[in-house]
Amino acid sequence: MIISKPKGNTMFALSMFLLIAYGLIAYTAYNMYSYSSTYWYQYVIICLIVPIALFVSIKTVKSFKIITIGKNKITLKYPLLGKEFTSSLRSLVSWEEVVVQTAGNVLKELTKTLEDKTIKLTSQENGAYSQIYSYLEKKFAAKKLK
Repeated sequence: MIISKPKGNTMFALSMFLLIAYGLIAYTAYNMYSYSSTYWYQYVIICLIVPIALFVSIKTVKSFKIITIGKNKITLKYPLLGKEFTSSLRSLVSWEEVVVQTAGNVLKELTKTLEDKTIKLTSQENGAYSQIYSYLEKKFAAKKLK
């Protein structure tokens, strides 16, 4: 049984960004309502950082997933949303690995297409990436897109 969870350093970095962003929003809002004069940069901070913080918050909650693969089934859990999907790997239509060479390192993305769902997994955000790749290569090499 292979369990892939989000990497701790990725979640820590996103959490720290959100903590700083919401702290700045709260501090700016407090200063805007506590004092009689407001400055133009306070409006800029509120108008720019609120949408960015909300977008990152929603994306983080939606993308936090735990993938379990083994015994010819795949389970996809979204603990923050309270959802769980289980499917047989016999319903795997295709899978592929996309490798992108960047200046500093290599980004790998594994896309698994089931009959009813598409699952994406990246080497930078998820643990056990190489184990899942090896499992798919061993069991489902015929369904790999070239």
